[in-house]
Amino acid sequence: MKWKRIFTFLLALVFSLTLIGCKRAEKERAIAEAEQAKAELTRVKAALEQAQNERDALKTDMTRVSELLEKVKSELANVKRAPDNLQEQVNKLTGSRDAAVTEAKNAKAGIDELQGELKAAQAAVADLQKKLEAATAPPPQ
Repeated sequence: MKWKRIFTFLLALVFSLTLIGCKRAEKERAIAEAEQAKAELTRVKAALEQAQNERDALKTDMTRVSELLEKVKSELANVKRAPDNLQEQVNKLTGSRDAAVTEAKNAKAGIDELQGELKAAQAAVADLQKKLEAATAPPPQ
C-alpha cells in the first residue's frame, strides 16, 4: 500500500515536471517568435519610412512638373500672340509640353505605386503588431 502511494506520487511528480518543461519550451518558442516579429516589424518600418520618403520626393517632383506645365502653358499663350517665328516656337513648346506631360504621368504612376506599397506596408505593420501583441500577451489563467 505504501509503495502504491509512493509510486502514484512519483508518477504525478514526473508528469508535473514534464508539463512544466513543455510550457517552458513553448514560452521560449513564443519569445523567439516575438523577437522575430519585432525584427520584422523594424524592417517593415524602415521600408515604410523609405517608401514615405520616396513618395514625398515624388510629390515634390510632381509639384515641379505641374509648375513646369503651367510655365509651358504660359509660354504657349505668348507664342500665339507673337506673329514672328510662330511655328518654330509652337513646335519647341509642344515638345516641352509633351515631355512635361510624360514626366507628370510617370510621376503620377510612381506616386500611385508607392501609395499602394504604403498601404500594403501599413497593413503588414498592423498585422505584425497584432501578432506581436498576441505573442507577448500573458497566457490566460
